[in-house]
Amino acid sequence: MEIAEIQKILKDFIIELLNERNILDNTALIESGLIDSLSIIHIVLFIESRFSCKLKPFDIQIDDFQTIKKMAIVVLKKIEAKKLD
Repeated sequence: MEIAEIQKILKDFIIELLNERNILDNTALIESGLIDSLSIIHIVLFIESRFSCKLKPFDIQIDDFQTIKKMAIVVLKKIEAKKLD
């Protein structure tokens, strides 16, 4: 799976979750107040379900959820690590 595909999947989910259309891959989601801790939980659960990967507490850094692009990087790393197992 390519990072662009992951970004699109995440973006579509976040747009639906927030009911907000003006979100770009580099929108500062936390700083702008678009997402909060509850939204992050929803996003984590979606990532685990959609991409069949487990995000452990030490995998989750607040900065990794600042933008869709950063989230996609975390997901891609988890997918690649899973392939090596």
